[in-house]
Amino acid sequence: ALVAAEGVTSTEGAEESARVASPTARDYLTATMDQGLPINQDDTGTLFERSFQKAHEAVVRGSGPIGACTLAAAVATHDRMVAGNTADTLTYWFPDHGAPIRLSTADSMAQAQMDLGLSREEAERGMGAHAITKWIGASATDVAPRVMAYQPQQSGWLLVCSDGLWNHVPDAGDLARLMADLVSKAQAEDHCQASPAGVADGLNAHAINCGGHDNITVALWRRDS
Repeated sequence: ALVAAEGVTSTEGAEESARVASPTARDYLTATMDQGLPINQDDTGTLFERSFQKAHEAVVRGSGPIGACTLAAAVATHDRMVAGNTADTLTYWFPDHGAPIRLSTADSMAQAQMDLGLSREEAERGMGAHAITKWIGASATDVAPRVMAYQPQQSGWLLVCSDGLWNHVPDAGDLARLMADLVSKAQAEDHCQASPAGVADGLNAHAINCGGHDNITVALWRRDS
């Protein structure tokens, strides 16, 4: 299970909300997965909805100021992966061969404009483009995540990341090429398979080199055939 949360900095207590939400969702997912990942799509959706609801409730119950945060989670087995998100922390699947797949859709003003037909370039240039339309915590009225399931057919990388990374590499194809370059470099230097932690460090460094103006959170899982 991979889980990432990012505080919404316009709310007091944002950092604490992310610190609480992420392990709450993770612990619920991992405890439930001890019984096996649900096969039925409706049951899987319910699993994610409950984990996000529990994260929201934990944030609201906090002793300090109630902040807000984004939240994304992915659970993976060798045969299946499921991703859910609220706000703009996203999940991607990068197969070793073939096109990358973005498993998440951002809850943002830019995405709402793209849904109405604007190109990504136009939507992301608009005023308030990166304002989120859903979140966990303070004043949230709908915390149900968007959920997508996928059956991988080959080896590859599962990535969960905050917009602190993908804002600098918004195109999934460009992000896949960056990943491939980092993996190739690690293999050449260490003469072995690149580790998830090492690739994550490389992605983090890339975002910082691009300006690193936002929080950068990266979680990775490697599936080998």
